[in-house]
Amino acid sequence: MKPAGNKVRSIKAAVISVVYIVLAFFYYYIDVYLSGWLVLITASIIGLAGILMVVGVVRQLILVVKNWHNLNLGYFLPIAIYLIFLFLPTGSVEDYLSPIKFKACHEGTNAQSVIYFRNDHTFQMHSTMAFFSEWSIGKWQQKKDTLLLNWDGRVHPKLGRTLLVDSGYLKPLDASVAEELRIRPLFYLGYCKGQS
Repeated sequence: MKPAGNKVRSIKAAVISVVYIVLAFFYYYIDVYLSGWLVLITASIIGLAGILMVVGVVRQLILVVKNWHNLNLGYFLPIAIYLIFLFLPTGSVEDYLSPIKFKACHEGTNAQSVIYFRNDHTFQMHSTMAFFSEWSIGKWQQKKDTLLLNWDGRVHPKLGRTLLVDSGYLKPLDASVAEELRIRPLFYLGYCKGQS
């Protein structure tokens, strides 16, 4: 086996691993700020890169076994690259965001939404349905027991722009929100309880 072959495999391992780690690390931001197709493509690339990394480790181990009598460090470099990037402790994306001040949850039959109100006065609402999910973001202010939401984009029809924090629930005050949702609010404060 020529040393050049190991060099090429090491470069290939580095490229695949860097693509994997960069997309995996920034996936949260891609999911929040970009459209559905780009999120799907990114998730597919991350999955494919992960598979290629595992296959690369197995193939390189086979080469090590086949060439055990003529080994050098070049045979182990692609394996080391793959394993370092597969198990690189990047932490959670939450480590890089403003801390959550409080959160609220809504659970439906086939859907769940969680709003994260952060200390920097931004909020993110993550809604998951049977086959897809979406994010809504914006900024918030609190005046006594009232929350004022400034949505980036479409105002959520079940929340509106003004919410009253009352008895552990976020009660919509906007006339644009359906009356039954103002009387019986959907979002309760705290972690989701799995009540749907």
